[in-house]
Amino acid sequence: MLLRTPRIVLEKYSKIAIKNGHGKAKVLTNLPKRTEEEREVLRRVLSNAHCRACGSCCNQKIHISKKDPNFKAFMREVSKREKEFKLVTEGKNSKRVYSLEARVGRDCPFLIGEGDPYSIPDELLPEGRFGISEKAPFGCGVYTCRPSICTTYPIYVEYLSASIEPDADAARVVLLASECDALWELMLNGIGHLEKSEIESFRSDSQNSWGTMLYSLFDSLTETQNRMRRAPGWGRFMENPEGEVIIPVNAFGVVPGV
Repeated sequence: MLLRTPRIVLEKYSKIAIKNGHGKAKVLTNLPKRTEEEREVLRRVLSNAHCRACGSCCNQKIHISKKDPNFKAFMREVSKREKEFKLVTEGKNSKRVYSLEARVGRDCPFLIGEGDPYSIPDELLPEGRFGISEKAPFGCGVYTCRPSICTTYPIYVEYLSASIEPDADAARVVLLASECDALWELMLNGIGHLEKSEIESFRSDSQNSWGTMLYSLFDSLTETQNRMRRAPGWGRFMENPEGEVIIPVNAFGVVPGV
């Protein structure tokens, strides 16, 4: 789904530029300074957005490579329901990547909805509406063998253009998916990037965050770092001029050359 970047983000991030930092690090300069008001917006949105009551991340195309640790187990599950998927393969041998999407609708066939064993108590869900169904306690039917793209979402890796980074091994940078409802709400408030330290501190300060974006985002960050350790070169974090790790939203006007 192609979303138009909110004007407030285009204006606040209009002077962003990418420079080379220490080693192969990419530094985003001229980032807008975080205000206390924005920090309160971050806390509110990330605390209220209940990922289990959304499920919009499960209507994206699934990509899984043969190097994924869950590849064999996941593809066994796909083979049981192969008529429900469109399957496209790219690349050869160990570099082959499988792209899967639902034949009917946009939801992943493994997405489990209301009334299933994964249901969560009503009192844990927010009053507001997030995603495709209000108070629908979504779950995953292949949770234990889901692809890495599912464990790290809304964090993922994208290539910078060759005009900015000709070295393909250094061009994969870590970004946030703008299709996520909670991140989109942050953008509507003029927030186009998160600091790694913010994610960690918000989670440590939060109470009863299970199932919220605070909880999910911290787990996604942890899995992203684990994947980087398992597969050096898979992707790299960007930094601000002070050397702090930042994760920008992948939206036009935030990161040049994406």
